[in-house]
Amino acid sequence: MASQRKLTKNRDPNQSTAIGNPGEDQAVAFTRTLLHPAVQAAVTIKEYGKPYGDNLNLDDLVPLMMEQTQASRSGDLRQSDAMLTSQAHTLDAIFNNLARRAINAEYVDNFERFLKLALRAQSQCRATLGTLFSALKNPPAVGHVHQANIAHGPQQVINASAAPGDAPCAGAGEIKI
Repeated sequence: MASQRKLTKNRDPNQSTAIGNPGEDQAVAFTRTLLHPAVQAAVTIKEYGKPYGDNLNLDDLVPLMMEQTQASRSGDLRQSDAMLTSQAHTLDAIFNNLARRAINAEYVDNFERFLKLALRAQSQCRATLGTLFSALKNPPAVGHVHQANIAHGPQQVINASAAPGDAPCAGAGEIKI
């Protein structure tokens, strides 16, 4: 995204390169690479992307996934925002398609199945939009705690300073033992 990548050519698109540490066993390096979330996501994307052609190369896809992950960690949530918005639209389309199938179903059993699936898609759409608006658009405010006094027994600790012009409380300044 931030940098342009040169596409890898003349390589098997179903294989990726495992890079190990010096002196590390090749099987350990392969296992660590295979368990990396970006590699898992790239393999899944490649598998689901087969209807669009078999030209997705894992050595190109994994670094792009890692770039997007790093951008997200750095606070750049544009990709996540776009992804959740697209998913919400897709789920809404699935809901509408299944709802129309339900109303046109000839048998009650098919009607019920289509409608249940439609309502599940609608629920997922709502949850996706909820995530989008609560987590990305309105992040929670960060609260700073200045002092925490935990009293044990019959003690009461008041840390609020008096506002200007307030009358002092009875016994203010006195220490009772």
